[in-house]
Amino acid sequence: MSYASDFDDYLVKKDSLLNEVDATPLDEAGAISVLSGHDLVGNRIYIPNAKNPLFSVDENGNLKVKSLERDDFHWFTVFESLDGFSTDGISVRGSITISSNGITIKTGDTYLDYAELQKSQPNSTANGFSWDKDRKLKLHVQLVDSTNQNIYLVCGDGTTSNGRKFGFYVVNNTLYGITADNSGNTTLSLGTFDATNFKLLEAKYFAGKRVEFYVNKTYIGKITTNLPSGDTISGNILDFHIITTGNVAKTVNISYFDFWQRN
Repeated sequence: MSYASDFDDYLVKKDSLLNEVDATPLDEAGAISVLSGHDLVGNRIYIPNAKNPLFSVDENGNLKVKSLERDDFHWFTVFESLDGFSTDGISVRGSITISSNGITIKTGDTYLDYAELQKSQPNSTANGFSWDKDRKLKLHVQLVDSTNQNIYLVCGDGTTSNGRKFGFYVVNNTLYGITADNSGNTTLSLGTFDATNFKLLEAKYFAGKRVEFYVNKTYIGKITTNLPSGDTISGNILDFHIITTGNVAKTVNISYFDFWQRN
C-alpha cells in the first residue's frame, strides 16, 4: 500500500477491502482518490474529520478524544456512603453497612424478613432515563449462604416479579438472568452461585431487542422477551432486594456497581 509523504500522519491499515491499493493523499475535503489495485479505481473515499480528527488511537490501543461531549450516561459506585440511597426492611431487623470492601446487605432472621437498597431518579423522558435506550449494569457480588433466599440485583423494580426490570435473580444458590415488562417476566438459568465466592455479573440491555448476560466475563445467554419499555421506573438505576425464606438471616456482599445508558 503506498501513499504520498503528506499522508504519513494518517494510518490506514491494510485489509480485505483496500488490499495493496495505491491512493492519493488526503485532499481538503478529507478524501483520497483510488488510483489502482481495486475496483474502486477512479472513486473517492471520504474519511470523516480526517484533516482534523476528533479522536485517535495510539500504539497501545488507547482512544484519545478531543471533545468532552459524551453521548451516554455513566454512574459507578464503590459504596463510600449510604447518602443518596433509599433503604427498606431494616428498621426492626436486618442491616445495611459500609466497609472498605463495599456494602453488606443483611436481612433479619425471621421468615420473609427482607432488606433493600435502591438508587433512583425521577422517572421522565425529559430527565433522560428510559427503557427505550441501551443500558448496561455490572456488579461484583458474594453470597454468604446458598439456601432459603430470594435475591434481586436489578435495574428497575426489585420488589415484584413482574415489575419492569432487567438484571439478576437468585433463588437459593441458582443464578438467573431476568427481564420483566409489568405483564410478565422471563428468566434464564446462568448456573450455580456458590456461597463465599465472588462473581462478576454483567447484563447488557439492547433496547427492544435483547438482554445479554455474562458471568465472570463469559457470555452465558440472552433473553428476548418481556423487555421493559417506556420510562416508568426507568430511573431506578439500582435495586437490590434480599428476602429470607427461612428463619435465618441472609447476607449479600457487593464491592461495586456500574451503570451505563445511551443518551
